[in-house]
Amino acid sequence: MPGPALASPMNQHATNTGSLKSRLTALKGLVPEGAPVIHFDYAVYHNVGDILISYATEAFFRDNGNRVIDSYCIQNYRKALSKQFPADAVFVFQGGGNFGDVHKTHQQLREDVMNAHPAQGAVIFPQTVFFKNPQSLEQTAALFARFENLTICGRDQVSVAMLRRHFHNNIEALPDIAHYLDDDVPQYAKTPPTDTLYFVRQDHPGFKNAKLDAIAGAPNDSLLDWPGFLSAHDWRMMRAGHYLHRLDEKTLHTPLPLTLWRAWRTGVIVRAFRLFQEHDEVVTNRLHGVILAMLCSKPVRAFETGHGKLTTYYQSWLSDNASVRMDEPCENTSLMAALANR
Repeated sequence: MPGPALASPMNQHATNTGSLKSRLTALKGLVPEGAPVIHFDYAVYHNVGDILISYATEAFFRDNGNRVIDSYCIQNYRKALSKQFPADAVFVFQGGGNFGDVHKTHQQLREDVMNAHPAQGAVIFPQTVFFKNPQSLEQTAALFARFENLTICGRDQVSVAMLRRHFHNNIEALPDIAHYLDDDVPQYAKTPPTDTLYFVRQDHPGFKNAKLDAIAGAPNDSLLDWPGFLSAHDWRMMRAGHYLHRLDEKTLHTPLPLTLWRAWRTGVIVRAFRLFQEHDEVVTNRLHGVILAMLCSKPVRAFETGHGKLTTYYQSWLSDNASVRMDEPCENTSLMAALANR
C-alpha cells in the first residue's frame, strides 16, 4: 500500500509546476517569438506521455506566435529530406526520452533531417539522454558537431552533464515540455476522486526485478498502463493514423493526416486528465504519470524500474516537492552518471 497521503498536494504542485513552466520560457530564446517553425517527430503511436508532449509543444508554438509551416513524424519525415525550407525557419524536434541508441528510429530521424539541412537553425526540445554503447555516444557527438546552429535541451542533470561533456553544440537544461500545460488543465472529472491510481509500466525488463513495495498492496488486476488505458477504438484510430501518415510519405504531403490525428489525440488527452483527476493519489513508474499527477494536483509516489530516467528527473526538478515521493533511487542511475562522466 502507498504511505500516508502527502501534505497539501494542491499548493506543493502549483508552486513546483509553475516554477517549472517558468523555466520553459527559456525556449523563447531558442525559438524566437513569431518565427516560422517545422515540427519534427510528433507522436503517432500509443505512448500517451509522448502524445502529451506533442500537445504541449503545439501549445507553446501557439502562445509564442510561431507559424508552424510543416510537421513530420516517424512515418513521413523522409519527405522533408529533399524539401527546401525558409532560411529563418526553426526546426523543432520533439522532446521526450528517446535521445540515444535505444530508440533508434527517433535518433535516425534527427540525424537524417540534420544531415539533409546542416545549416538550419534547430532545437531538440527537452530530452533524457541514454546510450548503452559509449561508441554510439561518440559517433553521435561527432556527427552533431557538424551542426553549428543546433541546440540540444537535456531534461535532467545526468543528461545535461553527458551532453556538455561529449557534444559541442549549445546545451540547455530544461524540464519536460509537458509542464508547460500547468495552467491549461480544465476539470474533466465527472465523479468525485476516490482510491489510488496504480499507473504502472510492466513491459520493461527491469520491472520483474524491481523492489515493488509501492504496489505491494494493489488490488488484483488494478495495474493500468497506456496500452490498457486505450480502447479498441483508439487502437483502430492509431492503425488508421499510421496508414495515413505512411501514405502521406508516398504521395502528396498534406496537413490532412495530422489534422485527423489531432482530433483523436485531443480526446485521448482529455480522458487521461479525467482518469488522474478521478483518483485521490497516484502510484507510478512512468515519468508522465508523475507529471500528469502534478498537473492534476494529486499526491504521487514514484518508483523506478528502468535505466534511471525517473530517478534522475526527480533529483533534477522535483526533490523539493513534498507531494512527490520517490522510492529508493534505481541502481542504474549510477550507470547513467558513469556514462555522462566518461
